[in-house]
Amino acid sequence: MQNTAPFNTDVPEYQPSREGPIYPAIVRRYPCQEDVVSALASQGLRSLTWKIQQPDSSMVWTSVKLVMPMQIDVYNAQEDYVDMRVATRLPACNVALSESVMRVFRDTSLTLNGKVFNEVNYYRDVLDACYRGVGPQSYGANHSLKPVVTRALRSRNANQTVAVRIPGGGASQDYVRIDDIKNFITSNNESLLDNNGPFLERARLWQDGLWSDGTVWSGDVSSYLEVGPFQARARKGNTAVPYIQDFHLKLNFIQNESRYDQLRHHKWTGGSVLEKAIRKGRVVAPFLLEFGTVANMHITGERIDATGNFLSGIRTFFTAKPYLEVTYTKFLDPMRSSYLLRCYERQYMTSLPRFKLPHNQWGGGTYYNSPVTARVTSRLLSYPTKIYLYAEVADEWKGAFLFGGVRRSCQLTNIHCRINQRPDVIYNPSQEECFETFQRHTNSSLEYGAWSKAPIYVFTPSDLRQSDMYANDARITWMEWDAEVRLTQLENQEQGTALGTQAITASGYIRSERDEIQTYGAGQSDWGNNGETVEVRCDPRQVNVRHTDAALTVQLFAQHDENSSHDLRINFSNAEHAVLGKPLVQMVYSNSYTGSDVATDSNMDITLTSVTSKAMQLDGYIWAIVETTGATKGAFKGGAIVWVPQSYRFVPDDAFKGGGEQTFVMPWAWVEEHHDAGDGTYSYNMHPAQVNYLKVAKGVISDNTAGARNGKKFGYAQAASDHDDVAPGPTGIRTDANGLRNMDVTFDANGDQAGQTYKKMGPSPFTKTAAKNDLFSCDDEKADATNPRWCCFAPPSSWLSSSEIKYIRFRADTHTTVGNVNSPVLVYAGGVVDTWQGQERVFITGAAANASVDAAEQTAYTSAQDPQPAWRVDGRRLATLVVDPEASDADIKFDYQLKVLYEYGNCQYEFTDQGMPTRVIDNLIPVGPSAGIPTF
Repeated sequence: MQNTAPFNTDVPEYQPSREGPIYPAIVRRYPCQEDVVSALASQGLRSLTWKIQQPDSSMVWTSVKLVMPMQIDVYNAQEDYVDMRVATRLPACNVALSESVMRVFRDTSLTLNGKVFNEVNYYRDVLDACYRGVGPQSYGANHSLKPVVTRALRSRNANQTVAVRIPGGGASQDYVRIDDIKNFITSNNESLLDNNGPFLERARLWQDGLWSDGTVWSGDVSSYLEVGPFQARARKGNTAVPYIQDFHLKLNFIQNESRYDQLRHHKWTGGSVLEKAIRKGRVVAPFLLEFGTVANMHITGERIDATGNFLSGIRTFFTAKPYLEVTYTKFLDPMRSSYLLRCYERQYMTSLPRFKLPHNQWGGGTYYNSPVTARVTSRLLSYPTKIYLYAEVADEWKGAFLFGGVRRSCQLTNIHCRINQRPDVIYNPSQEECFETFQRHTNSSLEYGAWSKAPIYVFTPSDLRQSDMYANDARITWMEWDAEVRLTQLENQEQGTALGTQAITASGYIRSERDEIQTYGAGQSDWGNNGETVEVRCDPRQVNVRHTDAALTVQLFAQHDENSSHDLRINFSNAEHAVLGKPLVQMVYSNSYTGSDVATDSNMDITLTSVTSKAMQLDGYIWAIVETTGATKGAFKGGAIVWVPQSYRFVPDDAFKGGGEQTFVMPWAWVEEHHDAGDGTYSYNMHPAQVNYLKVAKGVISDNTAGARNGKKFGYAQAASDHDDVAPGPTGIRTDANGLRNMDVTFDANGDQAGQTYKKMGPSPFTKTAAKNDLFSCDDEKADATNPRWCCFAPPSSWLSSSEIKYIRFRADTHTTVGNVNSPVLVYAGGVVDTWQGQERVFITGAAANASVDAAEQTAYTSAQDPQPAWRVDGRRLATLVVDPEASDADIKFDYQLKVLYEYGNCQYEFTDQGMPTRVIDNLIPVGPSAGIPTF
């Protein structure tokens, strides 16, 4: 084909071009005015203030983002750090930042050029559910609405140990440790119905901010400003705001606890600086975070097995000053003298009086409840463009820590709306129809199944058959809304679970009807006030505990520690007042042999209705037979001291009550020690300076294991009868500064051994006519000028805390006794005896009855810990349950209200180049994006 075009023809080529100019973007950061960086008592969580001047009128405000650098420490109900990593499978891993952290502020006040825009946060979660946010973490809850990352939670048995059972089924002291014990919070841990995709997105961001040990989260908490002309939700609004010369923003944090948390007693009493910070952190936690609790993770019909290590307290503080990140766009073209922008204003109405929606029941296989009819009557001065109708707890009841910051609202049926004189403008729409209007007027991604769990009902003038009044028509309008309010099935299930002890204690509350009391000494009058813990335990000799026991024995247990004096802490004369008539319930027991917790086997509570007998027992104390009269007063028989691991139970003399009053236990400082360099042993006597102050132990043995000694008196005058051959316990071990007298030897036929100088070897019995390897008892009936009597000394705390002190440490690896020469007992040289020193026990016996706190639970439970520790069974720990006089479970019921939010979004706000106060121009037509300012 011939080309007829000349060779020098120019062919036009494509030239790229753009219709709009390129405007430079400038980002500025403005720190808040307050000095809020403090780790003490969450001092920064009060208010934040900014004042910004921008004289350059060509700088158009495109976006304003709040950034708060924060650190969040998380604690469980025992005030211990808890690991939030998913890999640990602890319940605290079910946590994420809230979809809108602006909820943590009670209200927002924004002033632009003298015009004030206020926004309260009572209804922010409702708007967030209706309109998706544009922030980096604005993923609203969906699907199950539960904050669940994983339900395959780890066992509460931290050491993962399992006791070995003997063939007959009884407990053994042996145990095995295995690598993987699966013990889930529920039997439905793999249920896909619990998935909540948007929450998982926020949880991923949270996991990335955890420290290596998983106990602390740090990072930037950010959210776009959503107030006045700044629109942070994905809905029709402004793209930029011009002519802002004076910008003033004040954010006030939520300061008050939920009304529920005020009525419910806390484990976090605020006594220390840390507890004050945690108490403050619990106020903001349900708004700053969304986290799993027993109440919002539980599924109807399943058994709750694990309740430990839930998020129970947080400490939140700023690591740096919060700042506003303002994005400006330099507008290079000439600008008009004024622009009209769109802003939202809202009117918030609630129903009166308030009403209760108690936890409902299941009956006959059908879920049923009794609805409450509520009504809201509103007087409006202009016509709203949207109406949000919903029912939830009253505003001061919102944010209860127990529910983990989730949004919940009630189901509304039989909805009626009357406008002025027009009745039945809306008349009983179905739930499906209401969901369709919700989808039509919002951009929420909620499906019907998720929406119905916490519904919000949205109407416009078109739905009210008032399409001709679609704009802000300035006229007085009366609107009356009424509906039947009932709990959704999700709310019903959560509130039912929230009434249980597991949910309340796991979230750091003390149940208002139940309260665990561990410390008696500091609060009981006439007791020792050194701050030590006095526990309530079962009698280890009573195999089972029942609410019908005619003779139930419990014990008060006090452990000698570094804070203890030589005085006994428990006042024997009034010890029954600590437990008489008080409900007692079994608690988790820490096994001293395996190091693991022994779970409870019953929730039954019992109470002592009477007291028939009391007895005392002193374990791990030092005893000696001391001459109490004559020229040798204060001398120890044989110069020996005896460590008695476990004493007989006895009834002390009334003159020695114990506690803060007189006691027969003397301090170790009154003992004088003499070293015998020849055989490396020591002898003892009373120090001469204190010999006139020595105290004799007086009482009556009351122990059915004491044999012939049961009922015998000790420490009384010689004229008294029936107190010969008395001893503080069945066996003792002679000791001195070189340790307990034990030796790896074999006796000859005469009971002697060449080179053997330690005459008292291992646990030896007390006898009236002691042989070479026995310990002497005391014969109070025998006439003796020196009047020898048993005296007791408290072992000092240094005996356990110092490795150089050997009084209760073994001398050698094994020891034998004359009667058992072929079976040496294995011990460990230099090791402390496998029991505590200085244990005081007071046993109280009386008739038992059910305490009627959990009257339906009457399952007997075992009194001894299982498996038992190596030395002996101490008795299972109990807790005292007391009725809270301020609020019982029956009283703490949420107040509910029907709420209506009227939204006015068709006004125009005039921003001028002179920085004049913004003028409001009422419209009669809908307003779109501002003309003249391009979309960036």
